[in-house]
Amino acid sequence: LMLGLRVDPRSKPLSHHTILFPKNYDDEFESIFTRNQPVVDPAIYICSPNDPRMNGEKGIEGWTVLVNAPRHSKNDQGWDWDQKNFITKYVEIIIDRIEARGINIRDRLEYCETRTPANLEASVLAPGGSIYGSSSNGARAAFMRARNRSPLKGLFCVGGSAHPGGGLPLVAISAEIVSDLIGKA
Repeated sequence: LMLGLRVDPRSKPLSHHTILFPKNYDDEFESIFTRNQPVVDPAIYICSPNDPRMNGEKGIEGWTVLVNAPRHSKNDQGWDWDQKNFITKYVEIIIDRIEARGINIRDRLEYCETRTPANLEASVLAPGGSIYGSSSNGARAAFMRARNRSPLKGLFCVGGSAHPGGGLPLVAISAEIVSDLIGKA
């Protein structure tokens, strides 16, 4: 979820990184990897930067809310089920879980955009809607990533599926490596 919330001067700002853990963390992995279903009570990560330069409009704070989800697959139900009704209900479940922890959202909500694994796969061609790049399972996975300098002259690879791997810090390192390579080309 990408949320735009009116600033509430009466409430204490969240930390930049806030994680709300569920009662049964193991069930989250059963839901994702065994049942291939959205998690009913997910761990919720909230990125709430307390930096006015990161918020576009005065008086609005921007949050990113992430929950773990099963990959999108066209071979099974995937994330295409009755999109509008399901996604609307699932967003409500996530907001209910956040508000149950004493964090006010609904009264301040100005903007809400939802991204599912299906949306990510369609918009940025991320396999299965993965935000971290291709799967990194197995002892040799790190060696299977694309090299930053492609065998094709002038083509460079950057991002979660390229060296050194997924996650924002590693993607930033990947970008730095490619920037240096381009500077030397």
